[in-house]
Amino acid sequence: MKESLFVSLAVQLGDMLNDAPTAKQMNGLWKIFKDYPDDDLRAAFSKAAVSCRFFPKPVELLEILGAGKAALDVEAGDAFALLVKAIRETGGNHGVSFEPVISSIVESWGGWQTVTLIPSEELFTWRRREFVREYKARKASVLDAPTEHPGLIPGPAKRYELPGRGRKQIAGNLNRGASHELGRG
Repeated sequence: MKESLFVSLAVQLGDMLNDAPTAKQMNGLWKIFKDYPDDDLRAAFSKAAVSCRFFPKPVELLEILGAGKAALDVEAGDAFALLVKAIRETGGNHGVSFEPVISSIVESWGGWQTVTLIPSEELFTWRRREFVREYKARKASVLDAPTEHPGLIPGPAKRYELPGRGRKQIAGNLNRGASHELGRG
């Protein structure tokens, strides 16, 4: 991030909270946050504008930055759990439909039938880590990817969606300690 943009964001936040940082404080803030990605800092300043009564201390901004990453980790874990749920319930015989980020990962792994054939040991170890890493990386960049993946048997695709957006909740987050076998359908 350019220092001028950082200063502009900090001054705007200070104006909104009626509590602008001093030049010395601004210099210290810049040294702490200069290596953070622009989008993360913009989001942190925006969240601070609605959640803080006074200009946030550096530790408060760091907590806000960490909360955003933790939320993305949870979302990635939920997305993985959704993929596993679809494998269990549908298998490769029937088509499925996912949000674009999950769909792009399914396609990069060779398509729906290939994903359903991944052994459980592999799926719940390094493939889970790879899925979470890819999900977080693609979340900001995937705009338009195929969302339907056909099964071997023609017919409508079953829709799987992440919770939290007015959609049905998935049963449990399998990102935490899941080591049991898949019951493929």
